[in-house]
Amino acid sequence: MKKIKFLMIAIPIFAVIITTIVIWSDIVLTKKQKEEIHRVIQQEGGEVTDIQKVDKEETPFEIGNHENVYYQIAYTAEDGRKKTAWYRGTVVVNDIHDHSSRGHPEKWLIHDIPD
Repeated sequence: MKKIKFLMIAIPIFAVIITTIVIWSDIVLTKKQKEEIHRVIQQEGGEVTDIQKVDKEETPFEIGNHENVYYQIAYTAEDGRKKTAWYRGTVVVNDIHDHSSRGHPEKWLIHDIPD
């Protein structure tokens, strides 16, 4: 009986801890990826106007899987032209430039938006 009571308390606590870790990891990963997006676009001389996380099917990337995360970035170039960039990020929290054995490495695609 004591074992059952222990399990009834331990299992929900364990579930809350795991859920908290997963949510925290996703928040940290998204923050790091958005910082990287701003850094790269600024390095190209642009200013980010919008960042949207999208599904792989909505991107021009030919390869990718659930081990990657995809962003569509709208930005303004130095000359005032509006551009779109696509970023395939990784889901490695401690090093966003690394990739898992099943995922694909990070990659950038940058395009002009037609007038």
